[in-house]
Amino acid sequence: MKKIFIITGLVVASAIAGLLLYFWHYTSTPQYSVIMILRSIKSHDWEKFQKYVDTDSLCESLIDDVSEFFTEKLEESGAGGLIGKFLNKGLGEALKPKIKEKFKEGLQKFVESSDKDNEKSGELRRKLLMNSSITCLEKEGKIAVVALNIDDGDKKTTVKLKMRQTENHWQLIEILNPGDIVKDVIKK
Repeated sequence: MKKIFIITGLVVASAIAGLLLYFWHYTSTPQYSVIMILRSIKSHDWEKFQKYVDTDSLCESLIDDVSEFFTEKLEESGAGGLIGKFLNKGLGEALKPKIKEKFKEGLQKFVESSDKDNEKSGELRRKLLMNSSITCLEKEGKIAVVALNIDDGDKKTTVKLKMRQTENHWQLIEILNPGDIVKDVIKK
C-alpha cells in the first residue's frame, strides 16, 4: 500500500513539475510577449504595454522608416535631388525628438483609449485582437523575428516584429515591414 502512495506521489509530482517547466518555457518565448502586448491593448494597460514594447526603439525605427519613405518618394518624383535629401535628413534629425514624443503620445492614446473614444483605434484594435495568429520566424540569440498574422475576413496581413530578449521576457523593438502594412491599408 505504501508503494502505491509513493508511486502515485512521484507521478503527481512529476506531472506538476512538467507543467511548471512548460509554463516557464512558454512564458519566456517571444510569442508569449506578443500575446501580452495584445492583452495590454485590450485592457488599455499602458504600463504592461511598455513592459513588452521598447517604445523608444519602436518610435525611432518608425520615424526612420517614414523619413526613408519620403526620401524615396522625393527621388521618384524628381523633386528630391541633393537639396531634398539634405532638407529631409537635416530636418528629420532636428525634429526627431519632437516627432518621437508625438509618436509615443499617439501610441499611448491608442493603448489607453476605449473603442468608443476613438472609432479608428477601435477598428484597428478589433482587427488585432479578433483573428490573429503568432509564429516565430527566426530566433538567433537574444533577437527574434515574430510574424503577427491578421485576418480581418477580407484581407490577410502579416506584421513582422523584431523582438529583443531582456532579463525574463521579450520586448518589441521594431516593426520590420511598415511599408507593406501601409500599402495594404491604402489598397483597402
